[in-house]
Amino acid sequence: AIQLGIENAVRLGADTDTIAAIAGSLLGAAWGASCVPTVWREAVHGWPGLTGDQYADLALTIIGGGN
Repeated sequence: AIQLGIENAVRLGADTDTIAAIAGSLLGAAWGASCVPTVWREAVHGWPGLTGDQYADLALTIIGGGN
C-alpha cells in the first residue's frame, strides 16, 4: 500500500521529490515505517552517517520524547 501510494503521488508530476517526501511521511505515519520498502529506506540520505532509526530517535529527542 505504501509503495503504490508513493508511486502514484510521484506520478502526478510537478515537484516530485517534495510530493514523495510528504506522501511517504503521511503513509509511514499511518502504517509504520517498516511498511516502506527497505531498499527505499536504505537509499535515503540526509546528515552523513545517520540511519533511519537514528533520525527517528533524533526526532523524539527534539520533541522531548526520547532518551
